[in-house]
Amino acid sequence: VRVILLIEDSVGYYSVFLPTLYSEIMMQTFRLIQEEPTAGNKRLRMRMRPKVILVHDFAQAERVYKEYRDNLLCVITDVQYEMGGQVDDQAGIRFVEQIRGDGCQIPVLLHSLDKANQERAKPLKAQFLDKNSPNLLGQLHDFVIKQLGFGDFVFRRENGSEERRATSLVEFIQCLHEVSDDCLLYHAAHNRFSAWLIAHGEVEAAKHIQPKQAADFPDTSGLRTFLIDVFD
Repeated sequence: VRVILLIEDSVGYYSVFLPTLYSEIMMQTFRLIQEEPTAGNKRLRMRMRPKVILVHDFAQAERVYKEYRDNLLCVITDVQYEMGGQVDDQAGIRFVEQIRGDGCQIPVLLHSLDKANQERAKPLKAQFLDKNSPNLLGQLHDFVIKQLGFGDFVFRRENGSEERRATSLVEFIQCLHEVSDDCLLYHAAHNRFSAWLIAHGEVEAAKHIQPKQAADFPDTSGLRTFLIDVFD
């Protein structure tokens, strides 16, 4: 079971974030259930849906990270919360620095009332959410869809234009045969394939793909063959 770690100490804000996360998880789960052929598989999909773990301070976040590191889908964290017995203005930054230093490259969303933290998020390869934004929930929705692989897989070229779209695993495999080399390289370089597969419950396939880099193959044809062979 995959885990979303939410670090937030404000009742008001986690009361906003949680319903949005639950809604996205359930919509994704229902989409996957439709692809299953039997009632037993449908029940299994429901039980395997991602879970949200809510914590309020650095020590709790550290404990959850150590326990669920290999199952984390993402971290969504406030910047200011308790660390070492007192409120630390940069606790969220320090937590992300710690997990990045541990080699963890999962998607991270930093949220804060202070827009200056947006610049601090960039070196950590983290997305930033301004809590003052009138489009707060819209930006949270975009993060879940684009960074966690929920929804369709959109095969894009490097300029952002859409080439193909896969709504199911069957369509995804077919697209691997047909998309251009540039499109394939773009997604391989940004680790998009494994994120989408994990969100669709194909964890074993994702584990085979995730460690590989485009540079590990002599050419794009070799990369394409490897990806297709994983599913075969």
